[in-house]
Amino acid sequence: MATHVESRDHGAKAVLDAARRLGAGGVVLRVGVLEGDADHGGVTVGEVAAFHEFGTATIPQRSFIRAWYDENLEANKTIWRAVMARAMRGEITREQGLNQLGALFVGQIQKRIADGIPPELAESTIRQKGSSVPLIDTGQLRSSITYQVG
Repeated sequence: MATHVESRDHGAKAVLDAARRLGAGGVVLRVGVLEGDADHGGVTVGEVAAFHEFGTATIPQRSFIRAWYDENLEANKTIWRAVMARAMRGEITREQGLNQLGALFVGQIQKRIADGIPPELAESTIRQKGSSVPLIDTGQLRSSITYQVG
């Protein structure tokens, strides 16, 4: 009895090769307040971001990055997979996909800040700044949210 084995590739090799190319080079997407050198009354914007993200003895925690990440984890995983699938099919480059994701994530975080993050401000703070929206005074913190692919 003779045995005949035939190997057919229905595209798996191309998918694996594309996945290897996407993972090569250690490219990372960073999102947040990435530069801390802009001055905000003697304190960098990065320091202001950290004060609010984690809280201090006098400033309550108002997480605009970690809480956004946790609240949107599943939806963002789905978006991430869809964008990376487009890159694997060669429709876009890995860097184009990461830039698209970065811009999307920045917009989501900025919207979270604009929508207001609890706890509510003290009445004295509202009178001082003229607004009841936490984390927005001059807009410098919100506009400092950015991304970097590298």
